Amino acid sequence: MATPRSESFSSLSTEDQVHLVKSVVQDIVDNWPGGRKALAGALRVSYNTLSRWCNEFMVDYCIPPHMIVNLYHLHPDPRLIQFLCRHTHHLAVPTPKTVADLPELAMAVGISTKEFGEMLQEIGRALSHSGPGGPSITTGELEQVRKEVHEAMASIAALLKAVEMVSEIHHEG
Repeated sequence: MATPRSESFSSLSTEDQVHLVKSVVQDIVDNWPGGRKALAGALRVSYNTLSRWCNEFMVDYCIPPHMIVNLYHLHPDPRLIQFLCRHTHHLAVPTPKTVADLPELAMAVGISTKEFGEMLQEIGRALSHSGPGGPSITTGELEQVRKEVHEAMASIAALLKAVEMVSEIHHEG
């Protein structure tokens, strides 16, 4: 189980994220057995409400958070959880499902940690090469730092969960 990277999602503006979530909902609707009417019934909402959630031109008509959770339970697309986490200032931490997932998780954490270290080195270089008025970091660089920190924290949390899993298995056996 690889730790999914949210680069394409977390770098989007809020409006673009809303469009992305609406497109995910549309994908779910398009692939739901029985179509929109059946999915609306499963979610216990009206057909028209579900249609508004999919309408990319109705950005101000957002899907209520509890319905995003309900949709996720019906169709587990990680972009739905990433959307909720981003807007509640939380981390989505993919946890290993089985011990067989641990080596792949460890490799993903290693890659993330290496990338995070490289990013910290770049920040150090930028701060040490100060120009007139002192060191500066652009808004784009700041956003990149935020994204990398977020991803590193998620990777570390996933690794901690994996260690806990191994510890529980070891103590049960």
